[in-house]
Amino acid sequence: MAAVPLTLPSLLKRAVFMKYLDRTEVTVDQESVAIDAITETHTTTAYIVSAQYASQLPVRMLGARFQGQETGWVRVPADDAEFERFVAGAAEGIDVVDLPTSAAARAKFVAQWIKKAAEKNKNLTLPLLVLPLAACGGGGGGSAPVDPPVEPPVNTFDVAETPASSGSWLIDSDNGDVVIAGGGADYSLTPTEGDAVAVPQASVSEFVVNSTTVRVDAAVISGEVITGSGAVIVTNIESDLDVDLGNIATSTLQATVDSTGGVTFVSSAKFGSAVITVNGVVGEDTDKVAFQEGADLSSASFVVTAGALLELTVGQINTVSQTGPVTGAGDLRLVVPDDEGDNAIEALVVVDLEGGNLTFDLLDDADTLVLAAGSSIDLGGGNLIIDDGTIDILTNAADFTNVGSVVVNSGLTLSVTQLQQLSGDVVTQGGGRLDVKVTSAEDVAALAQIIESVVKAGEVPQISVGVDPSVSEAAKTAIDSGMDVDFATALSSATGVNVPVTNSSGKALKVGPTLSLTDDTDNGTQNTGAIDGVSNVSDPVIEVDLPVDETTGEVLVEAGDVFKILVGGTLVHEETLAAGGVGFSTTITLSDALVSLGASGIVEGANTITAQIVRDTTTINSNELRYTLDLTAPNDPTVAGVTTTADGVEITDGLINNADVMGTFVRVTLSDDVAKGDIVELHLNGATLATMRVGVSQLSDGHVDFQLPKGHWGVDGDKTLTAQVTDAAGNQGAVSAALSMTLDTAVLAPVILAVAGNNVVNVGEEASIISGSNEAGATVAITFGSPAVTHSATVEGSSWTYQLTEADITAMGQGSATLSVVQTDAAGNVSAAATHSIEIDTVAPLSFVADTSSEGSVTFTGTASGDVTVSAEADGSATFARGGIAAEGSVANLATVDIVMPDAESALKVVLNGSGAANAFEINAQNATTMHFSGDLGASADTVVVRVIDTDATSKQTKELTLDTSGITSVGDTLRFLFDVSADQHNDTVALSADSKITSAVSSIVVTHGTLDLTKADIAPGISIPSLASGVIVTVEQFLTMGSIVSITGSGELTIQAADGAALADLQAFLAAPGSMTLIGLHIFIEDADGVSTQIDDLSDAVLKAGLQALSFPGIPQLTEMLESVQGQMTTLTDGVSADFDTLVEVAAKLVSLQTGMDSLNGVGEGSVAKSIS
Repeated sequence: MAAVPLTLPSLLKRAVFMKYLDRTEVTVDQESVAIDAITETHTTTAYIVSAQYASQLPVRMLGARFQGQETGWVRVPADDAEFERFVAGAAEGIDVVDLPTSAAARAKFVAQWIKKAAEKNKNLTLPLLVLPLAACGGGGGGSAPVDPPVEPPVNTFDVAETPASSGSWLIDSDNGDVVIAGGGADYSLTPTEGDAVAVPQASVSEFVVNSTTVRVDAAVISGEVITGSGAVIVTNIESDLDVDLGNIATSTLQATVDSTGGVTFVSSAKFGSAVITVNGVVGEDTDKVAFQEGADLSSASFVVTAGALLELTVGQINTVSQTGPVTGAGDLRLVVPDDEGDNAIEALVVVDLEGGNLTFDLLDDADTLVLAAGSSIDLGGGNLIIDDGTIDILTNAADFTNVGSVVVNSGLTLSVTQLQQLSGDVVTQGGGRLDVKVTSAEDVAALAQIIESVVKAGEVPQISVGVDPSVSEAAKTAIDSGMDVDFATALSSATGVNVPVTNSSGKALKVGPTLSLTDDTDNGTQNTGAIDGVSNVSDPVIEVDLPVDETTGEVLVEAGDVFKILVGGTLVHEETLAAGGVGFSTTITLSDALVSLGASGIVEGANTITAQIVRDTTTINSNELRYTLDLTAPNDPTVAGVTTTADGVEITDGLINNADVMGTFVRVTLSDDVAKGDIVELHLNGATLATMRVGVSQLSDGHVDFQLPKGHWGVDGDKTLTAQVTDAAGNQGAVSAALSMTLDTAVLAPVILAVAGNNVVNVGEEASIISGSNEAGATVAITFGSPAVTHSATVEGSSWTYQLTEADITAMGQGSATLSVVQTDAAGNVSAAATHSIEIDTVAPLSFVADTSSEGSVTFTGTASGDVTVSAEADGSATFARGGIAAEGSVANLATVDIVMPDAESALKVVLNGSGAANAFEINAQNATTMHFSGDLGASADTVVVRVIDTDATSKQTKELTLDTSGITSVGDTLRFLFDVSADQHNDTVALSADSKITSAVSSIVVTHGTLDLTKADIAPGISIPSLASGVIVTVEQFLTMGSIVSITGSGELTIQAADGAALADLQAFLAAPGSMTLIGLHIFIEDADGVSTQIDDLSDAVLKAGLQALSFPGIPQLTEMLESVQGQMTTLTDGVSADFDTLVEVAAKLVSLQTGMDSLNGVGEGSVAKSIS
């Protein structure tokens, strides 16, 4: 292995197609070497190891650390000498590169390598750089590393549904390749290192693969969606003939096919953008992979390995070539169907093999395949084989390089330049034709020498030379002048056969005789069948054209020339010619003693017929005419049904059902003596059903498959299939042994009888038997329920039964149910479904009773469940319902009764039906924990009263209540909480839960004789409390959005919860500009995070205190007291006019007190207190 110059771009470019070496390869028991600076030593080389060899190195390797981190792209051998011995013996996979000479340059090289490698996505499949231990400062042989051992990082195998519940599962692993397995309810994802992860299949809509490679069997992943920047390798696709890889859109998609025994994918298969590697076994002729027409190869590409054969139709190669070339060391066969139009087919063919053979198999010898512009054939020294038809490589100037020999059994058109590219011979195994086109006078001068180098005596095809019609007129003139008798004679001498030369005007020059077969009658013998060169006629008729120059019309024969015909080198005809060939018969029967020597010389098998014209010592040869005499009929074939579709259509059991005939294949196995061109006939009950001509593909397979659509089989009944082969010579072989089958494609739907007598399953009939009739030998399945469940029925002869279970009743549910029954007959035909409607009525009707027998309360009984609904009317009456069941019983005045809830879990849903007048709805539900209000209270100001019962007047109680007004559609309503009168008006507390919602439909809240805690509830902005006789607790956030809060009685308490300093700051900011909020007659408290309440007069925060005092105004009791005080002072002064004051100072004091009282009253007036109260 020679050293190559070390350039990082070239290394990375080379790395693109190599497999990435997993970074977790270094295990915890391996050492690590620091490579931040590699020393300047005598070590001058490093190594690049491709991944497929790196994972199998028989040498102990050390990890490499760069800047304190493990790098997955560099390794160091523990023993340089041991590694160098391995390198010396390695055949491939390792390149030697030169290290820079200085330590600084080496360190820069390492840094660049690691940086560039890290920047590349792992899917670029980087190789491994191996640095000698000696270059890293080590001793170079088996010693401990420079630095202490360092454990490599432990990588996490990460599989997550991203985002949650999306069905998109991200696979992003640094733990090496990930293998996905199926076969159950879960996918199992197993990394190279680490534990497997299970993912429920039902939860997966797609896998996203990034930064890793996923390996998965085709049967597991077929049809699934995979996206991302990672790589997917699909294995065993040969076991899934309708595989679907069309939904995989990762950066790399590879698929591997084991072609052993031959694999044909069906038309529904989809391969997406897969790079398909076809593997075979060298020496096995049946290792072929093919595709039915319709298989999606639109973005696929192929690599064919040695021993494998890829077979594509002309349409498929045209499609595949749009993506890229077919590559590899294996073989490629292109099958070209019969063109029933103008016999001309054009296709793009791009092939770049590494020594493999390329075969063109045209099924009609009259067809011509023209390689389209952009076509390229590079066989890497492999051979080109043309079976039937003509291949035109010239017209569109297809690239034609590195081709070994050409076996032309039909026709090939090449330019002189393309002919010169051949490294082997051009031979024929039959009546092959080689048409060479010249494009210049230089071609004319060189052709004789070129053509002499590629022909092989005894296997020379029918060669003709003409002018490429695309050349200029000037070139044509120069070419024609050189295509004279001397040129034609030189070609004849070079090849040993007559080579007709045709000039640009279409005039031929033949310096030797030309032989051909004819079916003309000679001496009363009709030689039909001999013209194609294969016949059972032992005495063919030969058509002879004497040498001629068509330009002048001169026959190039002189008097005394001797004309001879030889068969296999044996003379069978000889005659002396007159000048110009006058009197010569151009039609000759070889055995006719009148014109020949009396024997044809034709033997059974291959014969070569040639002619000569001898003039003195000069002999001019004809072309080589090949004739095969075949008197032996082919042996009889074998007929069998085969499984050739992904659904497993199988008719070898002697039965053909409806599913089978939708895509039935019948295989005719050929005997060893069948040859290309033979005709295989398939007979149904003795009549010809289908025929197929044997091509190269069928010969290599050893069989012919007939696909028989349903219409070919006729009506149901017994069928007999036979086959017969007629060879190309017309010999008809024996009829094969019969394959006898029964065609059974129809089965009636089963019959379903009445269920439970009247098709109603009542209480006590849950175990009813469903029954009916069926075809004898059939199986019966019954389906019902939602989701549907299917059970197998019990079949006895022509009757079936199924007994219902409790689970079945549950599956069908109450009410109408549909039974669906199908039968599958003995042949496998599945009937249409018979349906039958029944009623399930096994549950007593639900009941709900509103019991008002106890004065002052309403209780509920019955079997209905769920929330209790109260429909309250404007006149005070109410009705009740539960779970959609209307209650028996109602109340005339809802405000006078206590609604006793049936359980603690059920909510009370109150539907309010207001009128045009002002409405007041009062709800008294002592044990209700949740109340939902809905409905339209009307256009007037309406009130909803929630009464709170004090069950223990001696203690304070807290009742948590969930209250929701979001169902109320009217606006401007008042929500009033009415507590029982207590000696302590703040006795009980109602705390609304976090699920409570007081919406904008409520404009005001009234609280009487208790405390309402709103701190957890969701309260709409702008709600005011115009009458607070007791207490209310709100958060700072709630307080900032509320309207005015008024206690007319002067007894109301407002507690504002400040959870933290931020809340207090918000409150201070609000008080600086409170807008229109007014607080009247309230005792205001601030409650801190610890639950400690402080009245505003006692607040230490002067700003907060002043702000709240500025908002607060006295209520009516305080106003009354102030007025009475002023009035008393005025009376005192009035009375004092006639009284005696001790001093003037006392009089002044009385006046000052009076002035203070008057100022207070004046301030209240300015604060709009009166307006607020009104």
